[in-house]
Amino acid sequence: YRKTNAVISVSNFAKNILLDDINLKSPIYVIPTPLHFLKHFKTSGSYSSQNNQILSVGRLIKRKGFSHLISAFDIVIKSIPSAKLIIVGDGPEYDSLNQKILSLKLSDSIKILRCIKDEQLIRFYKESELFVLANLLLDNGDCEGAPNVIVEAASFGLPTIAGKEGGTSDVVKDGVSGLLINPLEHEL
Repeated sequence: YRKTNAVISVSNFAKNILLDDINLKSPIYVIPTPLHFLKHFKTSGSYSSQNNQILSVGRLIKRKGFSHLISAFDIVIKSIPSAKLIIVGDGPEYDSLNQKILSLKLSDSIKILRCIKDEQLIRFYKESELFVLANLLLDNGDCEGAPNVIVEAASFGLPTIAGKEGGTSDVVKDGVSGLLINPLEHEL
């Protein structure tokens, strides 16, 4: 990095790592990554079907916070029995997340879907009422840079709840375009 004339970063969070940890002197420009669903952007109206469906999308890894989302959904389902949570993704946490769903007896309310096509994902965005990414900062410093799924959800008009760690604040303005929370606090 020290030999570059300039660096492009996906978020201010990543930029600050370069400034603070590496002490980079080159100019750093923040340019968020583009979306691949551009032709499906919401332009007006709402796709919501009032079906109490919540969507979460991402690789099934610890920093995405799916385990915490499942724990929080156990609380939600007690107040809104018709609520459904659709998790779209695959990864090393797949088996443990399914085991947690089974142990909490939430199999009728939570589904994890792997290997779906873009058309199916677009349908889930359109059919859902809320998007949640319970991302968090791991003890080893691993966290989200700038989650594209939040921008995708916003492009379909979905309100968003996301973890406050990492570069999420570059794509969600707390209290304006969504809510930033600590996913470890399930009682919110």
